[in-house]
Amino acid sequence: MSWWRCVILLSGLPGCGRGGAGGLDSGLADPLDGLVVNELMASNGGAFVDTDGSTPDWVELYNAGAEELDLGGLWISDDYTWKDRHVLPGGLTVPAGGYLLLRATGAEEPGPAELPFKLSASGEGIGVFHSDGEPLDWVLFPPLAEDVALGRVPDGESWFAEMPWGTPGAANRWLEWSEVEVLAGGETWRVAAEGEVPEAGWEQPGFDDGAWQEAALPLGHGDERVVTEVSTELITVQLRRELDLEAVPDRLVLGLMVDDGARVWLDGEEVVRSNLPPGEIDSETPAVEDIDGPDERRFREWELPVEGLSTGGHTLALELHQVLGSTEDLFVDVEVHAFTLVERD
Repeated sequence: MSWWRCVILLSGLPGCGRGGAGGLDSGLADPLDGLVVNELMASNGGAFVDTDGSTPDWVELYNAGAEELDLGGLWISDDYTWKDRHVLPGGLTVPAGGYLLLRATGAEEPGPAELPFKLSASGEGIGVFHSDGEPLDWVLFPPLAEDVALGRVPDGESWFAEMPWGTPGAANRWLEWSEVEVLAGGETWRVAAEGEVPEAGWEQPGFDDGAWQEAALPLGHGDERVVTEVSTELITVQLRRELDLEAVPDRLVLGLMVDDGARVWLDGEEVVRSNLPPGEIDSETPAVEDIDGPDERRFREWELPVEGLSTGGHTLALELHQVLGSTEDLFVDVEVHAFTLVERD
């Protein structure tokens, strides 16, 4: 977590218009003096999903004053030399002590709470101005990684924190990711008998895999890292494993190191399809490409759905596919990590 404070640049452009709204109260001469750029996200990869399913950049304004503000006629811009880049429409309000979320979509004809520009993940400025160009608040922000928000902590203060997940429209919190290894690479799985296609429903939680053998990963052939050897003639290999969650995470990430392709199911629902064709496939479907080079030796990460998950046991099922019926190598290893947002002291 990195902290930084508003600064005055050598160019003379302010890093922050007022350095924050800390200490503001209902006795302000101008109620607009309580308005600040409170939080923003310049590379939204899915941390905030709009009602139409899009993932726009966004800017959150905060009203530290004691009365509702109508922002009609104010300017907002990401360019200090073009302050009136967008004029906020009448009727757009921010409640006392509340928030207004503006979606930076770059739309040519933006809606009331939409901006005709996007934010730059490489860093730039964003500010709100009176209609005469006088700044109410101007914030310069640094380069930000995908889904990382920058916000004042607490709301309205001069200190900014990079946060691994934003809080658009809600109080800013000093958050960080807590990571737990749910499944390590090299663990033992249950593997179907070689050359036999399992009964239908083998990927479902209630399937009886008692007759399957236990095998440690990595599994495959033709690779010095392989622990469990399998035939060189197999198109597919089926594996199952119980996954125990001590808590329901905010994110569940599967790491898959596979040569050549794989399907993965969580509690009977397909959640990953790697290097396999779309549509209907079965145990005779080969992988699309022969995986070679560095891709053979890295875990590729996949976000697994967490909605509806509960604590306790879950079923992870995997079908390994190779590109041909007989290739020089076949390989799979799996790891799973759970991430939970926690508030720092």
